[in-house]
Amino acid sequence: MSKIKKRAFTLVELLLALALAGVVIIGFTSLDTFGRYQVMTTDRLAKAQNELTLVADHMSKQVSKGIGNEVLFGIRTVARSDPIIPYVALRVYADTNNNGIRDDVWIAYRWRDAGPDAYQVQYCAQCQNANCNNCNTGWQVISGNVSFFQPTYFTGDNFVEVTVEACWDPGNATYPCGEPRNPRAEATFGIKMPSVSLN
Repeated sequence: MSKIKKRAFTLVELLLALALAGVVIIGFTSLDTFGRYQVMTTDRLAKAQNELTLVADHMSKQVSKGIGNEVLFGIRTVARSDPIIPYVALRVYADTNNNGIRDDVWIAYRWRDAGPDAYQVQYCAQCQNANCNNCNTGWQVISGNVSFFQPTYFTGDNFVEVTVEACWDPGNATYPCGEPRNPRAEATFGIKMPSVSLN
């Protein structure tokens, strides 16, 4: 009768195989977690950048319609960047009917960082007067994730500079603006008002 040799794994071989399999599984899990985190962060940053682009595009189209001459009509008759309390604001006398004559309306943008409409850049297509305390057309929300908004009109010039900062979730107390889980995008852009006369 022949002896049949039985092959089996020893306890050491089994433990070694389990340890090796564990290292491989942990490695794949870490790669997956890292990949998901990077995709989430990139997606959130892209959304913040889209908010900036939306604000810049809207403002460039509307503010560039500014018309007037501050020498003839007086200071702050073309554009104003003083606040509409409690908002940071920009108001522009705009040629909305594109006839090249100063017979149009004031338009306005406003923003604040507190209250029920916090972090919203809002637009008014027709203010009742130069103060824009009331909007005839109602305030339209352009963006809802803006964490900083500062328009500056250079008096005596035909130029407006706007600094905007957007976050994925600007009101998040757990992850403040600029953290990897709440990325921030910022931009400063200028808008020329070609129909504003300087002399």
